[in-house]
Amino acid sequence: MRVDFWLEEGNHIDLGNYQLQVLHTPGHTSGCVCLYEPSQRLLFSGDTVFSGGTLSEIGPSGNISDYMNSIQRLNTLNIEKFYPGHGRISKAPVEDMHNALKYALSLFEDSKLLFQAMASKKEMEQKSS
Repeated sequence: MRVDFWLEEGNHIDLGNYQLQVLHTPGHTSGCVCLYEPSQRLLFSGDTVFSGGTLSEIGPSGNISDYMNSIQRLNTLNIEKFYPGHGRISKAPVEDMHNALKYALSLFEDSKLLFQAMASKKEMEQKSS
């Protein structure tokens, strides 16, 4: 595959009437980005967050702690509408970002419990052998 334009954190894309800021938002994958238009307060969220605050799956290169940090960061932006990579446009971005953050936190807590249980099981297996 040939890349024509590499998007990185802090890049600006000049579309004439619009200036898009590139935000690196890892989590779904390590290379996820969102595009933010500050004057119109529009976010193009790709697969980072969907309408209703739904998060995408965590792909092989992604992880939940990066996802949580990315959602927290997006939650600080002044967003009027966001346009996800799939599904409908979010017309309630404040509520949707809040729901996404709440969901990301619950996933993070669930994954901590899973790893604690795995460590406990391993410890018990080691003691019994």
